[in-house]
Amino acid sequence: MPDTWQDDAADSEDANLDPITRGQQLLSTQTIVMIGLLGAITLFLAITRLGDFPLPNITGAATIVHVPTILAGVLGGPGSGLLVGLIFGGGSWVTASVPMFTDPLVAVLPRLLVGVLAYVGWSAFKNRSTTFALGFAGWVGTVANTVLVLTMAILRGYLPLGAVVTIIPQSLAEQVIAIMLTIVVGKAYLTVMEYAYKRGRD
Repeated sequence: MPDTWQDDAADSEDANLDPITRGQQLLSTQTIVMIGLLGAITLFLAITRLGDFPLPNITGAATIVHVPTILAGVLGGPGSGLLVGLIFGGGSWVTASVPMFTDPLVAVLPRLLVGVLAYVGWSAFKNRSTTFALGFAGWVGTVANTVLVLTMAILRGYLPLGAVVTIIPQSLAEQVIAIMLTIVVGKAYLTVMEYAYKRGRD
């Protein structure tokens, strides 16, 4: 599978579109289903806490619950990322066991931008290297989640500024996991979309 997506069919109107963009434009039903699926996975991970790993620090846990939001932004576009981010934030708020996450300005508002910024990261490099673009999107989304949530928590008085230092190791672990998951799932989706697109043109 190529690591960039440039179609040689110059006479096609969407010749230079990557499979993800084609899917966003041509497979709206599939995109809606994807949003529902990723949203359901997000809620499942949040409610069962299978996406959280308890840690003895001020946040209480490391998380991978944000990864479906990143994937929604990359695979479905910024609107999809926004919607799944809302589900992510809502799930975090409803299931909160740490005081700062009972505040929707901390639990929900920052999460609205996670998928949107992941999409921006993907878009910046998708025509250069698919693998790098996916990994970069995973990194951007994870850093956005950490920085935006911590910033709001500090502004709202839940955390002192010095607490940021204790969260750095947790954030690094979350970044590595998110990068790997985004690459693996994103490339699998790309392969399926490219296959479906080529069959549709035959």
